[in-house]
Amino acid sequence: MRRIFLILMLLPLVDFKFCSSMVSFFDAQKSDEYIVGDNTDQYSLYDTYTDDYGNMGVIVRIVTKTNHYKYVIAISADETEAAWGPMDKMVLKDGIHGNDTVAENLNFSLGMLQLMKLEGIERFPAQQWCDAKNNDELNPNAESWTLPSYKIMDDILSTTNLILLNRKLNNIGGTPIDSYGTYWTCAEDYDGYISIAGTESDYDAANRATLIKPLGGTFDNKEQWMKKNKHKVRAIKYVYYQNVNDPY
Repeated sequence: MRRIFLILMLLPLVDFKFCSSMVSFFDAQKSDEYIVGDNTDQYSLYDTYTDDYGNMGVIVRIVTKTNHYKYVIAISADETEAAWGPMDKMVLKDGIHGNDTVAENLNFSLGMLQLMKLEGIERFPAQQWCDAKNNDELNPNAESWTLPSYKIMDDILSTTNLILLNRKLNNIGGTPIDSYGTYWTCAEDYDGYISIAGTESDYDAANRATLIKPLGGTFDNKEQWMKKNKHKVRAIKYVYYQNVNDPY
């Protein structure tokens, strides 16, 4: 894949640690990274993706935005089982999780990665496993592997043919998605963001994070959501390209 030039805008270190509003969190995630001259049309769903360090994945989303750029999302070929992180520790303050505009933003998971690195990534085993694919970069950037947000993972799983995806994963020597498994997302258990029938008032962002089932469905209770528990983990990566027909 030919790259004419690459512009990386690193996410700022200072603002994230003390972000106190939805606006500051959202603004801090913006990135101007484009790879000019590449053509995302070379990608099709379920194509193999390999980064510069040999990490493999499968293309599960191809999106064209109205402001003249495209991006694709790859899901890692491998997975692991790990705890989410420490109990009695809330990573994202002020209920920002509860705002769908932010939670659905494609860089929400990168913002959580940034916050966890500030707190010490080794404290968050699920995210640490994803981040290890980034060749030990100090800061997450617009193309980092990361633990997906609930919104993005739900979107991927609800629009992806798991039979085709798992067939591809098998073909490249990867690990198939466990249809009946439970997978961590980077979102904590915030009021207004994730709810379970009959327990809408039961939220605990300090001790619980959100899980997702590939085949959908709810959870009978939230005991499984305790951050200390081990569940399956998949990394995702956004790959951005400016539209070659409008490079500026």
